[in-house]
Amino acid sequence: MTIDKGSSVPLYKQLAEEIIKQINAGKLLPDTKLPPIRTLANETQVNSATVAGAYKYLESRNFVYSIMGSGVYVAQKHRSLPFVPTQGVDMDGYINFAATNTMSEYFPTDDFRRAFDAVLARDGAKVFDYAGWHGFGPLRSTVSQILKTHDIQALPENIQITSGINQGLGILLDELISHGDYIITETPSSAQRIAAFASRGAKILKVPMLENGLDMDKFTFLVKKYSPKIFYLMPTFHTPTGLCYNNEIKAQVLKLAYNCNAYIIEDNGYGDFYYSQRPTTLRAMDAERVIYLSSFDKILTSGLAGYIACPPHIIKRLHGADGAAGYIQRGLDEYFTHGDFNAHCAKIRSIYARKYKRTMLALDTFLSDYTSYVRPEGGLGCWVRSPRADLTNELIKHGVLVSPSTLYSTSAETHFRISFANTQEDDISKGIGIIASVMRSRAGEGNSE
Repeated sequence: MTIDKGSSVPLYKQLAEEIIKQINAGKLLPDTKLPPIRTLANETQVNSATVAGAYKYLESRNFVYSIMGSGVYVAQKHRSLPFVPTQGVDMDGYINFAATNTMSEYFPTDDFRRAFDAVLARDGAKVFDYAGWHGFGPLRSTVSQILKTHDIQALPENIQITSGINQGLGILLDELISHGDYIITETPSSAQRIAAFASRGAKILKVPMLENGLDMDKFTFLVKKYSPKIFYLMPTFHTPTGLCYNNEIKAQVLKLAYNCNAYIIEDNGYGDFYYSQRPTTLRAMDAERVIYLSSFDKILTSGLAGYIACPPHIIKRLHGADGAAGYIQRGLDEYFTHGDFNAHCAKIRSIYARKYKRTMLALDTFLSDYTSYVRPEGGLGCWVRSPRADLTNELIKHGVLVSPSTLYSTSAETHFRISFANTQEDDISKGIGIIASVMRSRAGEGNSE
C-alpha cells in the first residue's frame, strides 16, 4: 500500500482508499479479517490513531464491519451507495421528484421559536446539558403520549430518543445482530439499509412485495429454512412502493416471529401521511416482538429527532448514544407540550392529500398508456415501471429528477420512484407530463428499431 506523507490528503483517508482498492480488486474477500491496528500501523509506518481512523472511515462507508473483542472484517458483498440524481445537480429549474424531505415552508417556525425561547428562559445554559442515557426524560414521556394516539402502548422508560431512523437502526443492529445472523426484509428496500445490514456481517434474505404486502409464500419458506434473527419491515407505506400490508399478512408475520424467536424492527418513517384511515401498525398489534422505529423528519423537518419504542428487555440492552442534542430534545418537548402538534399534523396531511390526489390523477392521465405503476395507499411517493434502463438520466436532460431503482437494492433499473414530498403542487402534472413525453418518444424509438 502506498502512503504519501507529503500529500494534502489525510493519512487515514489514504490508507482507507488503499484498502478499498484491494477490496474492489478482489484481493480482500468478504469476511477477511484486517490486521490489528498496531500491526498495520507498523507495516505502513503510521501511528495507531491513523489506522483506527482509517478503519472507522471504512466502516462509515460500509466497506468493513467490526466485532467487539474480535477485530475488523471486510463486509459482505460491498457495493458503494448508488448514484443519487440530485448530487452535483443545480436544482434550480428542475422539477424535483427525487427529494423525500417535506417542504421547509410548512415547518411551524413561529411555534418552534417560542418553544426554544421558552426553554432558554427556563433552563438557561442547562439546555445544552447531556440529555441522558436514553434521552431527555420529559420528551420520552411526551413521545409515549403521542404513541397512544397511534394505539401504541409504550412506557417512557421503554423509549430511546435518537437523532433519526438511521441512528436508531444502527443502535438496534449493533446490539441485536452478530456476524452471520440472518435478517429478512422486503425487496425493493433502501440500499442504505441493506448496506447497514451487510456492514455488520448479517446474511440478508429478501422477499418481494406484492399488492397486499409481502410474498408470504416465500417469506414463510425463508423463515422456516433460515430462522432469521430480525425481520426488518416497513408494513405501512413501504418505501419505495407505498404499499401497506393487510391485517392478515401482519398476523402471519407476527406468528412467524414468535415461532422462530425473531424480533421485528418496524420502520414507520411515513406513517403520519395517511389520507383516509390511519393503518394499524404491527407495534399496535404486539408489544413483545415488535420494536418500533420512527422519527419527526417528515411531519416536521429533518435533523430533529427520532425514537425507538422497545419491549422492556430490549431497552435494557441498548447502549446510550449521542442522539439529538439536548437543546433540540428540550425544545421539541416544549413544542409538543405547549404547541398544537395535532393541528400541524392535520394541516400537513391536508396539503399532502391534495398533492397525492394530483399525482394519482396525473399518472392516470399521462402515464397509463405507456407503463404501469403502483397506486400507493398513502405516504409521499409512488413506484413506476421504467420501459428503458437509462430513463432516469434521460429525464434529467428534460429537467425532471426521479429516484432510480438502484437506490432501492435492486441492480436492474426497471423502476423509478416519484416523490411529491418536495414538489410544488403546480409542477406535479407538468413533471409527469414530461415523463410521459419521454416514454412516448422512447416507445417510438423502440418501434422504429
